[in-house]
Amino acid sequence: MDPETRRRLELKGWRVGTVEEFLGLTAAEVLLLKALALPRRERADLAAELLDSLDDELVDDPQELEKAWAEEIERRARRVSARSRQEDEQE
Repeated sequence: MDPETRRRLELKGWRVGTVEEFLGLTAAEVLLLKALALPRRERADLAAELLDSLDDELVDDPQELEKAWAEEIERRARRVSARSRQEDEQE
């Protein structure tokens, strides 16, 4: 929407903003919705880039690294399990 149209609508008392603002979505939620709309390959590439960005924080202690990965694997397994239950309930 161009600034002049926006100004005229606001002067008439209309609430003007984006859908995201109206719904109260955070920037992360908007990004997630946009990312989920991407084709599968692009989502996979994006996911890989995001995961790689987490590895920038190097861990010196191998035991700490192993513990962190075990927690991450558990978190992902719970998420997959929850999704499977939701899909079963919808069928």
